[in-house]
Amino acid sequence: MLCEFRFENFNARGEDSYLDRFSSRLDKLFGAGGTAAGIHRDQTFGGWWQIVLFKDFTDRPLDAGGGK
Repeated sequence: MLCEFRFENFNARGEDSYLDRFSSRLDKLFGAGGTAAGIHRDQTFGGWWQIVLFKDFTDRPLDAGGGK
């Protein structure tokens, strides 16, 4: 099984334009086959969250560019 994990951090207390950009980024990652494997709030830094994305490559072969 070939897979990819990606860790995306964001601040939930950010301005609307920041949150809109982050939301658009997530839409693209989900559209490319990513699945949310977990979401964690950082207890140390108020407002910061980490989203763990998972992408499985078992149903299609990787290309020469490393699957991207």
